[in-house]
Amino acid sequence: MKRSALIGMLTGLLGEVPVGAETLGYAAETVVDKPKVRVAKVAWSPGAKSPMRRVPIPRVVYFATAAKFEQTYADGRTRMVDHVEGDVDYLDQPDDNAEFSLTNAGNNTIRIVAIFLK
Repeated sequence: MKRSALIGMLTGLLGEVPVGAETLGYAAETVVDKPKVRVAKVAWSPGAKSPMRRVPIPRVVYFATAAKFEQTYADGRTRMVDHVEGDVDYLDQPDDNAEFSLTNAGNNTIRIVAIFLK
């Protein structure tokens, strides 16, 4: 599949991510769940924080928008994470599977597509 077609498909998945008051600006929705892959679209409004959780690895993350996160680990460590629109990350290291939360530290709504390989 050509890169432009893949980006178009992933961007299309993001069109309807709700960012509701009931979740304080954080929303995640599984859009595909098959035996070998799960795809989720996720959005954070400015200042929104995801719940502390362990995210499965390996995973691929496509950043449909620029992103500036503060990542907080369960042990109290923090780090800043910055991405530009169009970035793609492949995450498969033990620290990528540690329990953490992400807070949108920027001024824009962050939208990603996460692809979890089972």
